[in-house]
Formats: sequence, structure tokens, C-alpha cells
Amino acid sequence: MTRRKKGSYPTKNEGIVTRRICGDMTHDDNDCCDYYKDIQVKNCGDFLAYELFPVPGCSMGFCAGSGQPCPKGNWSASGFEPCVDGHPHLTDNPRLSKPIVINGGDFKFECHIPYDHAKRDALFDVQWLFDGKPDALIPIVQVPATVRIAHLNGDMLAGHMGTSVDHEMLTLREVDKEATVKLISTIPVVCRNRSHCEVGVQLSSNCEKLMVDKCELAIRPSDWNSERGQAEVPIKMTLQEDNMVKNNHDCFIKLTPRPNGVGNEWKGVTIPAVKLHTVDNVKPGLCSASGDPHLTTFDDTRTYDLYKTGEFIMFRSRRRTVEIHIRTWKCNAVACICGVAVRDENDIIVVEMCHGEQGKTFPRTYIRNLAAFSNFTTVNVDKTGRNFLINLPSGGSVKVSADPKSIVMNTYVEVPGSEKGHTEGLCGSFDDNKDNDITAKGGRVYPFEQQPLEFEESWRIQRGESLFDKDPPVVPNTLVEYCQCHNNTKSCSLPQVDVAVQL
Repeated sequence: MTRRKKGSYPTKNEGIVTRRICGDMTHDDNDCCDYYKDIQVKNCGDFLAYELFPVPGCSMGFCAGSGQPCPKGNWSASGFEPCVDGHPHLTDNPRLSKPIVINGGDFKFECHIPYDHAKRDALFDVQWLFDGKPDALIPIVQVPATVRIAHLNGDMLAGHMGTSVDHEMLTLREVDKEATVKLISTIPVVCRNRSHCEVGVQLSSNCEKLMVDKCELAIRPSDWNSERGQAEVPIKMTLQEDNMVKNNHDCFIKLTPRPNGVGNEWKGVTIPAVKLHTVDNVKPGLCSASGDPHLTTFDDTRTYDLYKTGEFIMFRSRRRTVEIHIRTWKCNAVACICGVAVRDENDIIVVEMCHGEQGKTFPRTYIRNLAAFSNFTTVNVDKTGRNFLINLPSGGSVKVSADPKSIVMNTYVEVPGSEKGHTEGLCGSFDDNKDNDITAKGGRVYPFEQQPLEFEESWRIQRGESLFDKDPPVVPNTLVEYCQCHNNTKSCSLPQVDVAVQL
């Protein structure tokens, strides 16, 4: 407690005068005088003489002078100016670094303390919090102002690594070609005492139609991106198409970590299950060309006639390398289909009877560019040898039926719902809009008519340029093998479509 004089100092001529002093009992308010007492004061010229009394407590003392007391939050040894900050003032909030990998064998965090570099007489107590709570096993660290950085080694994270899910529910539609989900770790995987280590992740799901590119994932040291401060492992997924409309379905994807050769920081880590909402509401597209021939498009049940001979694009996908060519020959006064060529990337199957005399030729099937064939396209032939069902790995199917007289090949094309909005050719635009089905190659839309001659002519293929005569350039294989992961078992294959067409 300090005692201060109240009032003015006496002059020499006033002699001994009475003045009032006050005492400050507390330092947590703005009142410097909690109580008062009178004393005698005399001005002796060069100095002042005070008649004081013994203070009643050990922490009490007298002070005199013209100095101002230190304001709240400041400090000095005397309690008066000049004063300094009572505690160090940071220039900004402390900043936590991203994990810093040390020579590939360990990692650490740094807490940067923003403090005036000109001031070097401060000490900082740094306490690490996890979800806002301290850990009794991790001591408070004292950091001098000359250092300003506190360190936390990665192995101190044991029991504190958490996980979060950016999206509590994922939505996957059957029409989606593929979706990618990223498993992201903001903690690096480091091999402290081993040459190899990883955090394996087992994926399993109760989703009936879900297919992923792998059931076992792994986060490895090489996956760490120091600039972004994270490791990413992509998971590609799709839904198996069945060309049938069913109810939407909710299911779960479970990810189970399996650390191998890593530190205690990964001990007990769990990953929340991810809810998946599957949308199954898109019908397949159906197109046909039968008789001499009469064609129906994907969106219209009305038929138009193709009475021209030659080769035409019946269907082509704008998002995949998938197309179907037809060849017509003279059939009485009109034309009939005598050949069908089907391409899915580098798989090309030809079914045709154009090679012989009309009415006497039996259908034959052959593969073009056999060296590039993937073996994922299948062809089923019935016992008559006249009915063919071609199943494509991209999800479509083509049924070809040759009549017993070997004149006409009726052709039925089914494409998966994922092709909606991506088709062109004589089968029209698969987009639930029948008014734009008669769209020419250049994009011009014609009104529906019985013989849309300009539209048909735009999809003609010049002789020698079709799949019947020419092997197209080999394209990169975009087919991905997918797996179904159920109860720690997996079954992997290309994502085939369940075909319901009967021969």
C-alpha cells in the first residue's frame, strides 16, 4: 500500500502546516485514495520535512514527489512514471504453422509469437490446447522474446488427432460417369524408425450399387504436399447402371484406418462414416431401325423413313468414344440395313451380310483392329446364328436381328441414362425433348417429317471412311476397373450394365 499527500506544498513563510495524506488499499480500481489521515509538513527551503507515523502493515510505505502513478496495465518498480507495459503486448494473434516434416523422419508444429523485435526482455508461457483443452502430459513451455517460436513434436499428438467430414452426405447419381472423393490428411505420415510405413485405410460399404476404384487405400510419406500442408488420396466411385428406374437409396461408406509402421500419433484414429445418397431415376435411351428401315429416336415414338443407300452414323456419344454405323443396300424400291458396326473406344464389332448376294447371304461377325481389342465387349449369338446381342463396357447394348430371308437387319440400340444430353446421329438427341431429335450434323434442327432428307444426308459417311472399311486411330483406354467392397470382401471388374434385352 502506498500513501500519498493531498493538497499543495507549503511555502517557507507558512512554517509548519497540516496536510492530508491518503492511502491506496487496492490496485484494481481507479481510486488512488481509499482512506485519509492528517500529518505535519514544513518547508525548509531546500527540502520538505514530514512528521510521519509508523505504518500499520508490512506492505505499506510513504511516497512523495510530483510523479504520476502508473496507469492500469503498466508497471514500474516505484509504481510511478516512467512506466512500462505490465505484460508483453503481441502485435497480432499467435500463428500455428502447418506440420513441418523434418528430414522425412519426423514432423513438428511451430507456434509463432508476434512480438516487437526491438523488445527483448519478455518471456512467454506457451500452452498447447487440443479442442480447446490442455493436456497434462504436455508441459507449458517458456519461450524468451529472443526466440519467439515454440515447437511441438508430432509424436506428442497421440490421442489428439481428430477427423472431420467436409460433407456429411454425398450424392451420387446413376447418370454420373464418375465422382471423385478425396481422403485428406492434414498430418503427414513419417517413418521414424523404419524404411517403409503407411496408414492403410479399408473401405467398405452397404451400398448395393456402389463401385469404387479400390477397396484398400494408403496414405504414404510421398503423398505429403508441404505447400498445401496436406496429403490427398483420391477415391473414384460410380454407381452400377442397370437401366432400370428404382427408388433413391441412402447408405454408408465406412473407412477404417490401419496404421503400419507409423508413430503413436496415429494410434486410435477413427474416421466417421460417410452417408451416401444414391439417385436412380433416369431411364435408358432406346432407338430402333427396323424394316426398310423405319427409325424411332430416343425421345419420340414416331417413325421416319431412311430410304437412302450407303453408310450413316446411327448413334454417336459426345462424351465417350462410342458410336454405331449402319450400312444400307437397295431393298426393292427402298433400302434396308445390311450391316451394323459398333465401336466402344478401341473395341469394334461388325455384324453384316452386305458381302454377298441379297437373300442368300448369312450374317457374319468380325472384329476390326484385333490387336487393340480390350476383350471387354461381349457378343452373344443365338442358336439360329441370326440374332446378336452386343454388350458394351461403357454401358450400352446393341441388338441386331437378321430376318430369315437375309435381306433386313433390324437394329435396336440402348444407351445408359448417363448418355442423356450427349448423343447425336440418326437416333436423335437424348434429352427428353422430341422437338429437337431431327438435329443435323451441323446443329440445325429440322421439323419432324416422314423423310427428313437433309437431316439424313448430314449423317452420311463417305465411302471408305466408316467403321466397315477403316480402322480409326487407337484412343487411350479410359475404362477403369471398379470394385464392390462389402464386409471386407471385394469383387472387381469393369462397371458393366445389367442388360435386360432378350435374344
